[in-house]
Amino acid sequence: GRALRAVQGIQGGHGDSYYSISTMDSRESIANIFAIWASNEQLYIKAKELFPNMTGKFENIMKEVIDGKFD
Repeated sequence: GRALRAVQGIQGGHGDSYYSISTMDSRESIANIFAIWASNEQLYIKAKELFPNMTGKFENIMKEVIDGKFD
Protein backbone atom coordinates (compact mmCIF):
# COMPACT_ATOMS: atom_id res chain seq x y z
CA GLY A 1 0.00 0.00 0.00
CA ARG A 2 2.46 2.66 1.13
CA ALA A 3 5.07 1.79 -1.51
CA LEU A 4 2.51 1.95 -4.31
CA ARG A 5 1.21 5.29 -3.03
CA ALA A 6 4.78 6.53 -3.29
CA VAL A 7 4.94 5.37 -6.92
CA GLN A 8 1.67 7.18 -7.59
CA GLY A 9 2.93 10.30 -5.82
CA ILE A 10 -0.05 10.27 -3.49
CA GLN A 11 0.26 12.18 -0.24
CA GLY A 12 -1.87 11.41 2.77
CA GLY A 13 -4.22 8.46 2.67
CA HIS A 14 -4.69 5.98 5.47
CA GLY A 15 -2.83 6.36 8.74
CA ASP A 16 -0.62 3.72 10.34
CA SER A 17 -3.53 2.31 12.39
CA TYR A 18 -5.27 1.31 9.14
CA TYR A 19 -2.28 -0.84 8.22
CA SER A 20 -2.12 -2.44 11.65
CA ILE A 21 -5.07 -4.59 10.52
CA SER A 22 -3.29 -7.64 9.12
CA THR A 23 -5.16 -7.89 5.80
CA MET A 24 -5.38 -4.20 4.92
CA ASP A 25 -1.91 -3.73 3.46
CA SER A 26 -2.43 -6.40 0.79
CA ARG A 27 -5.98 -5.21 0.04
CA GLU A 28 -4.82 -1.63 -0.25
CA SER A 29 -1.97 -2.69 -2.53
CA ILE A 30 -4.38 -4.41 -4.91
CA ALA A 31 -6.67 -1.34 -4.82
CA ASN A 32 -3.73 0.93 -5.64
CA ILE A 33 -2.54 -1.33 -8.45
CA PHE A 34 -6.04 -1.31 -9.91
CA ALA A 35 -6.15 2.50 -9.72
CA ILE A 36 -2.82 2.75 -11.54
CA TRP A 37 -3.78 0.10 -14.12
CA ALA A 38 -7.09 1.81 -14.86
CA SER A 39 -5.80 5.35 -15.14
CA ASN A 40 -2.12 5.65 -16.03
CA GLU A 41 -0.35 3.26 -18.38
CA GLN A 42 3.12 4.72 -17.82
CA LEU A 43 2.77 4.49 -14.06
CA TYR A 44 1.57 0.89 -14.37
CA ILE A 45 4.67 0.06 -16.42
CA LYS A 46 6.78 1.55 -13.62
CA ALA A 47 4.84 -0.43 -11.00
CA LYS A 48 5.53 -3.61 -13.00
CA GLU A 49 9.25 -2.85 -12.86
CA LEU A 50 9.18 -2.20 -9.11
CA PHE A 51 6.65 -4.85 -8.07
CA PRO A 52 6.79 -7.69 -10.62
CA ASN A 53 5.32 -10.37 -8.33
CA MET A 54 2.43 -8.23 -7.17
CA THR A 55 1.54 -6.92 -10.62
CA GLY A 56 1.81 -10.46 -12.00
CA LYS A 57 -0.72 -11.68 -9.44
CA PHE A 58 -2.93 -8.68 -10.23
CA GLU A 59 -2.80 -9.47 -13.95
CA ASN A 60 -3.82 -13.07 -13.23
CA ILE A 61 -6.80 -11.82 -11.21
CA MET A 62 -7.80 -9.43 -13.99
CA LYS A 63 -7.51 -12.21 -16.58
CA GLU A 64 -9.93 -14.30 -14.52
CA VAL A 65 -12.31 -11.35 -14.28
CA ILE A 66 -12.14 -10.79 -18.05
CA ASP A 67 -12.63 -14.52 -18.66
CA GLY A 68 -15.82 -14.39 -16.57
CA LYS A 69 -14.65 -16.50 -13.65
CA PHE A 70 -16.13 -13.99 -11.19
CA ASP A 71 -19.67 -13.82 -12.63
